[in-house]
Amino acid sequence: VTARSQCLPQCTGHRWLAVGDAASAVDPLSSRGVVRALQFGLLAAQAISDHLLGKLPALAQYESMVRSEFERCLALRKQTYERERRWADAPF
Repeated sequence: VTARSQCLPQCTGHRWLAVGDAASAVDPLSSRGVVRALQFGLLAAQAISDHLLGKLPALAQYESMVRSEFERCLALRKQTYERERRWADAPF
């Protein structure tokens, strides 16, 4: 099963909202799984609450935060992987 980093093209829709790895999954070597799950759970709960209170941009803001966090993780992964020089010719 693939464990690649990926992000849903759309994290929110009519009566649904993707949370945690369902919204975006990052390199398991980052060891941020539990932290990300808790972070996204809190962000999703706030977005749902705000949306139900009539704050219409809440879901779009949540989606923007998911995408920003995913891009940040990709940049961090790139920096981390660039530090290792021992297997520069390896395909991974």
